[in-house]
Amino acid sequence: MWAPLKWYELAWSAAPVLLLFVGRAFGRPGGLCRVTFNTRIFRINLNTLSKVLISGMVSVFAVAIYVVFALFIQAVLKPLAP
Repeated sequence: MWAPLKWYELAWSAAPVLLLFVGRAFGRPGGLCRVTFNTRIFRINLNTLSKVLISGMVSVFAVAIYVVFALFIQAVLKPLAP
């Protein structure tokens, strides 16, 4: 069984939950995936700085995917507007 996360690991991992409120339909799956990935990252055997950096890269990558996807949806729906 996994050991419980420390408070700062849990806080850093749960930060993507904010996308659940901001991102609506597109942010919810991304936010939940990031929380899952971040908690798994903090359970691997590395030093804390490496874990924070990897988790930060996952978060930046997920936000980039969110922005690209949102721009794509806007571009597709824009021609349909009257």
